[in-house]
Amino acid sequence: MLGQVHDPDLHLLRLFVTVVEAGGFSAAQGVSGLSQPTISQRMAQLEARLGYRLCSRGKGGFHLTEKGEMLLEAARGLLLNIEQFRQQANGVAGRLLGTVRIGLAENQDKAVNLKLAAAIAAFRSREESVQLELISAPPAELERLLLEQRLDYAISYFSGNQAAFDYQPLFEERQRLYCGKGHSLFGETGVAQERLLEQDQVRHPYRFLKGDEPFQSRRSMAVRSRSRAC
Repeated sequence: MLGQVHDPDLHLLRLFVTVVEAGGFSAAQGVSGLSQPTISQRMAQLEARLGYRLCSRGKGGFHLTEKGEMLLEAARGLLLNIEQFRQQANGVAGRLLGTVRIGLAENQDKAVNLKLAAAIAAFRSREESVQLELISAPPAELERLLLEQRLDYAISYFSGNQAAFDYQPLFEERQRLYCGKGHSLFGETGVAQERLLEQDQVRHPYRFLKGDEPFQSRRSMAVRSRSRAC
């Protein structure tokens, strides 16, 4: 009786199926590449491992016993499952698996979103088993989520001074100041910086903005936490 099935057992079972499908020991020689005495010896080994006879040969020809019929069905099922497992395992070998969580700034430039959409479409054209999660939040919140390892990447406007992150510049965006009719500076050109700093301002809560920089280029960056493997 079989306790555990090892590689030699699988070889014997494959040979058994080959013998049955060929119609006997003699006919199986050409298919298996083995001599008839070798086939007979190995079938005897399989019967010894199982503890019962699988087939009989005689003037009436080759035929299976009832237990041999049952083993044939089980062996075919086992070998089929092994082949399916092999194909699935090989298919997974070069495939990415898991979930990638990407954070995006709430006020991202439209051009960035379009490029991101194109990148996602290109990634989806590959045969990968990866689920993408997109999360929108202010830059400070994205940094917090990265530190907590609740995000893998973030695309936003960052100061670039967090030692725990890897930063990758994506593009620069020019920021401007605006005022409406009725404002003391409306319609003026060439306004000095001193006068601008005297005015009330409505600003984005980005930590790297400085009070003495009324005009500033913002750099959008892709960020990932150093503690996460990619």
